[in-house]
Amino acid sequence: RIAAAVRLRLELEHSHREAVRAALAYCAMPQNARLSMTCLYHTVDTVWFATGDKSTDFNFYSKRALLAGAYGMTLLYWLDDSSENCEESWAFLDRRLEDVMRVRRVKANLQRLLPSPQFVSNLIKSGSDWASGGTRYGRTGRR
Repeated sequence: RIAAAVRLRLELEHSHREAVRAALAYCAMPQNARLSMTCLYHTVDTVWFATGDKSTDFNFYSKRALLAGAYGMTLLYWLDDSSENCEESWAFLDRRLEDVMRVRRVKANLQRLLPSPQFVSNLIKSGSDWASGGTRYGRTGRR
């Protein structure tokens, strides 16, 4: 669904590629960074909303950040794509979205493996004596 929404977005702009290129050049200027980020956010937020995303937790932000990267790279690729019906752009988009899914799977696996951020914090704190050369865990602290 995400790929279809991004593809539709770019297909709607197909006859206006040079205008999109000019708009990107304008947005790339440092004084227009805020406008650029606002436009990118609205685009990826609309894609997620249109595909039925209802997240309100940290996933809300991570989904949009990951899609922003994939969308931005695909947009730049699409601008120079001369393949028939932009087939190379759609293959590029699919690869970027697979990368996004891989990141999300790794994140989910880490969340399953690590009981909680508090557990990790306590583990780090309990090992701080050892890391600083204290006597905990058999270190003598001699230099």
